[in-house]
Parts: sequence; C-alpha cells; structure tokens
Amino acid sequence: MISKNTSHDYVGVIGAGSFGTTVASLLARNANVLLYVHRQDNTKEEQPIRTVVGHPLAPNIILTYQLSEVAERCTVLFPVVPSRSFRAMLKQLALWLKPHHILIH
Repeated sequence: MISKNTSHDYVGVIGAGSFGTTVASLLARNANVLLYVHRQDNTKEEQPIRTVVGHPLAPNIILTYQLSEVAERCTVLFPVVPSRSFRAMLKQLALWLKPHHILIH
C-alpha cells in the first residue's frame, strides 16, 4: 500500500525490471525506495510479494504506477529502463521534474 507521507525521504527508482528491482533492493539497505512500475496492474491495494533472484523485496520498497508520485516524493531518481524506452519515459517524467531533482543514470 502506498504511504501518504509527502516528505522527500524516498529515493525513486523508475523501472521495475530485473535491473531496476536490483537497484531498488540495494538502495533499500540505506533508504526508503519508491519503485515505479510501468503497468498499473502490477500494483494492487496491497503490495504483491515480489522477488529478485530468489530474494523478497524489502518492506521499505513501495510500488507505484504514477511517475508524478515519484517526482513529488523523491529528490534523487534512478531511471532504470531499457534504452528503447528511455526517451519516452523522460518525456513523461519531464512534466514533473524540478531544478532540485537529481537523476542518476
């Protein structure tokens, strides 16, 4: 379930493929992570049990399907999407980006 905490205490990971979930899992060791899932049907009322290489996702990884939420709640963003989708994703994300955002790619 997505928490309504509006402070910028989350790190955003955009892309929930194998590499994105691995990055999110590594970040979750030291930070709360908001993980953007491209398709809405991947997020439910309650967070589904997901695994990366046989390991469950940490409880401080929260799933969302809204890029706007990632931009609103996170200052540091890790866009981790396939190269063929990168440009389209950035065009969508650009609507919510502000000068304070830090993108690490």
